[in-house]
Amino acid sequence: MKNQVLSIDKMQKLKDLGIDTRRASMCWLINRGNHSKEFECPVNNHWRVLKRFLNPCNYKMETFTLQDILNILPFLIEKDTLLHRFFINHRSSGYELSYMEWADREKLVEFTDKDPLNAAYNMLVWIIENGYFKN
Repeated sequence: MKNQVLSIDKMQKLKDLGIDTRRASMCWLINRGNHSKEFECPVNNHWRVLKRFLNPCNYKMETFTLQDILNILPFLIEKDTLLHRFFINHRSSGYELSYMEWADREKLVEFTDKDPLNAAYNMLVWIIENGYFKN
């Protein structure tokens, strides 16, 4: 399931930035035993039962999908009395996520990546670090 969920390192950074990861729709079940293997599985009410079958998994960390991040990102950002709307475009250079002022089309911020999950992650980090994120 490569590139369907954020890595453990990226999720840890979001947690360090104060994001509530309980709204994540997936999780990593991690085996830190002799044979270090990482598993990912859907988060649901039965993950403890699943964990028993994947023994020896001894750690669980929620992780975001692209849809999870899109649900978290604000639709509008206000800066200097101007409203900037969230846009996603698929271009030849990759997926472009931006906040753009509606009337003059001036971009406040833009992230482009071949992987839309990476672009969305970078946008979320920017939103948090610049004070536009509201829990």
